[in-house]
Amino acid sequence: MSVDLCRGPHLRHTGQIGALKLLTEQELFFFHELSPGSCFFLPRGTRVYNALVAFIRAEYARRGFSEVKTPTLFSTKLWEQSGHWEHYRADMFSLKPPGTDGVD
Repeated sequence: MSVDLCRGPHLRHTGQIGALKLLTEQELFFFHELSPGSCFFLPRGTRVYNALVAFIRAEYARRGFSEVKTPTLFSTKLWEQSGHWEHYRADMFSLKPPGTDGVD
C-alpha cells in the first residue's frame, strides 16, 4: 500500500513536465540568447546552487576527496585536438588576442 502525500494535480508520468519550464517558472534561473547554453541564476536559484555545492563539499570531506579547479577558458588548440572545434565552432564563444581586429 502506498500513501499519496501530494495534493496534485497528478500526472501519469513526469515526462509531461518540461524541467526547464518548471525551473524557470520557479524563478530559479533564466536563459538568454546572448549566452546560449548558460543560465543566469536568480536569487533563489543561487541559494539552491550554493546548497548543492555545500552538500557536495561536505561529501568530499566525508569521503576524503580533494577538490580541484580547472580553467574555464582554453586555447582553441584543445578544441581542435578533441574535434570539438570543427563540429561546435559556430556555437562556441572565442576570444581574440589583444591588438587583433577580431576577424577570423
